[in-house]
Amino acid sequence: MKIYCLFLFIIFSINFIFGQARLFSTESQIKSEFSEMNFKSGYLNDGARYISFSNKDIWVAYSFNKDGLCDFCSVKPKTQGLINATVERFNKQYVIISDREWKFYSDKGIMYINLEFVDQKAIFHYYTK
Repeated sequence: MKIYCLFLFIIFSINFIFGQARLFSTESQIKSEFSEMNFKSGYLNDGARYISFSNKDIWVAYSFNKDGLCDFCSVKPKTQGLINATVERFNKQYVIISDREWKFYSDKGIMYINLEFVDQKAIFHYYTK
């Protein structure tokens, strides 16, 4: 029973992680969709606006281009299980570029995904070019 509950938790968490990359969305669309989250906001060194939130499973940040559309998203899972499950799902659903890079083709363009390790923490970056 414990294994089943853990499995359901991981599946739910993975779906939550995949639902986070809202490239081409506006800040208000993201905040409206995730209205239960407590967002922080500010500006990056290059002047781009960003918003972020976290919960017990992940930390997510979005940055916006000059047109106000999200063009970069970072997702930091907080458990090893979520990291491995995310990579496994990417390998099944997206074009594999390397062991840390994927591409997703859609009618809105190409989404690039890479996995970076910063201070021994995994961060997935979603972006367009």
